[in-house]
Amino acid sequence: DLLRTLALVELENVQELLNKETPPKMKRLRRIEAFDVSHTAGTGTVAASAVLIDGKPDLRQYRKFRLSGLESTTPGSPNDYASLQEALRARFAQSADVVEEMPDLVLIDGGKGQLSAAMKVFVELRINFMRDVWLCSIAKSEESVFLPGMSNPVNNSVTPGVRLLCLARDEAHRHALQSHRKLRGREALRSTLNAIPGLGKEKRERLLLHFNDSPEAIKSASMDQLQCVPGIGPGLAQRIQLNLRDENRE
Repeated sequence: DLLRTLALVELENVQELLNKETPPKMKRLRRIEAFDVSHTAGTGTVAASAVLIDGKPDLRQYRKFRLSGLESTTPGSPNDYASLQEALRARFAQSADVVEEMPDLVLIDGGKGQLSAAMKVFVELRINFMRDVWLCSIAKSEESVFLPGMSNPVNNSVTPGVRLLCLARDEAHRHALQSHRKLRGREALRSTLNAIPGLGKEKRERLLLHFNDSPEAIKSASMDQLQCVPGIGPGLAQRIQLNLRDENRE
């Protein structure tokens, strides 16, 4: 159909752009994986990836990465580079018994700094980004595309193929932001539950397990539904509802 044809044309434009500036790869560009990091003032950091196959997002293959809480050398500021590197290692450090499909292009949301951080991981993992895969980054400010070893962008805003790179970048950003917001919601819920008298650690964990760690499910639960959790009676169920109601007002 028309949309598929346009997507394939955009893929060809991206491949032409990359092959102009790096050693041509003897394969067709098909699979793009884009990576982004999201946080709030350096807290609740989440990394995520989006996958495009033949120019179209494949939501089933989107991933999020649990990070180890890396700290920046500056208090209160994020360590984006280290977080990005941790996500890339989690994705590309293949184990002997699990071999995932490799992308044709790895796209990083960011500029030269983020690209340099990604290059270090690829060198560490012995992934040849000059031969085996394409690697580039795209900055949001002017949609500037950076390639390894080049100090200046290789494009302008109307260069063919940039639109598809922007789509991949935006999908990774959306997925990372969505995952970050869910994490913040879970952390806020746990903080509220910790303050409820009579709801000890064991009962709290049972409650979270029963509702699949979902803040929305617990907040919308009825008294009867809350009392389905072992150890939670009418009085405690009412306190849970009142505390969560007060949190919603805030």
